[in-house]
Parts: sequence; C-alpha cells; structure tokens
Amino acid sequence: MKKAQRKGNIKNIETSSLVIKKNIMMWGNTMIQLSNIAYISTEEIPDRPIPIGLYLIFLASALSSTISRYVSLSLMIIALVWGLYWNYENMQNYYKRLLTIHMNYGKTLYFEISDLVFLEHVLTVLRCSISDESGREVSINVKDCKFSGDTQILNGIQL
Repeated sequence: MKKAQRKGNIKNIETSSLVIKKNIMMWGNTMIQLSNIAYISTEEIPDRPIPIGLYLIFLASALSSTISRYVSLSLMIIALVWGLYWNYENMQNYYKRLLTIHMNYGKTLYFEISDLVFLEHVLTVLRCSISDESGREVSINVKDCKFSGDTQILNGIQL
C-alpha cells in the first residue's frame, strides 16, 4: 500500500474510480454529499450457496452409473470442475470486504474493497471528513490506494 502523499493543505484520497474531496464523494457519473450519509458499515462478502445444478449433476451421475460408466464418469468430472470453480469464486471473496454507505434518504451504496488496510484508512478519513465542518478537503484514491494532501482533520492519524 502506498503512503499518503502531501500536496499543499489538501488531503486527498482519489482513484480513477472513486474521489473524496471536501464534503463530496464522486465515482463514475455519481456524486454524493458526505453530510447526507446516515451511517457506514463494513462486512464480509457472503459466500455464494452451492448451485442446485451441481447437486443435480451428482444425482444424474449416480443414476447413470447403472446405464453407462462413461456417462457417469463424464458427469462426475463436470460436477467436480464446477465444484472447484464454485470454491475458487468463494475464496476470491474471502479477502474482500463490502463497504456499505447508508444515505439519509434511504438509498444504500456498496463498494467492494480488496485491500483491508486501505479500507481501514478510508473509514478513518470518511469518519474525519464527516465529522469535520470546517470545509477542509480530503480526497481518497481507492483504486491506487493513495491518500494525498495535508489537513488538520487527519493530524495524528497513522496512514
């Protein structure tokens, strides 16, 4: 992870996909005012359930074993490959967290972040930005995991 970059008196966290400056959070064609955030939470990304089709292929493999050994073996291999792929997809989500931002007006925004240390820094900067009403700027670069600028609201925070 890259350390905070200091530029004048502006503390920035910005990426090509997410920018947080002052009281504004922007990504794509969307912009929200941080003062409209009701609360922020993080959670693990839940595992996907085992596909029902996987069970059906195992069942078909068992039933076809009396008809043809080759069909049964082929179905078993298909089920095994599918099961391994399902496990791989779940393991990819193991080290990711879901940043959930609940807005005052009822909308909920979700961000998937894979760098857990950077997620903690984002939460710290958001907490400081939301509680700071002086108009000082804070920007976060989520994609490149960068903080930049220098404001008093982040003094004493180890980034």
